Amino acid sequence: MSRATWYRRGKPSEKPQPRLRQKDIAVILGVSVRTIQRDRAAERAKFIAKVRAYMAKGHSFEEAFRLANADAQSQAPANVAQS
Repeated sequence: MSRATWYRRGKPSEKPQPRLRQKDIAVILGVSVRTIQRDRAAERAKFIAKVRAYMAKGHSFEEAFRLANADAQSQAPANVAQS
């Protein structure tokens, strides 16, 4: 870890846990990496649709993004929300 990254992360004393990659998720679930990619693309499309719906109701982009993100966080399972 570079010195700049170390300071940006608040001088951590513990090494962060490695993030799950798409390949790791595919192995855990027993599916192909492409299946994971398709699923994420579908979720991204739903998120964009929510943002656009909030913007159609008169919210600014930032507010619409925040509201759609809050919706997504409330519907996501606890163990998937971190990845």
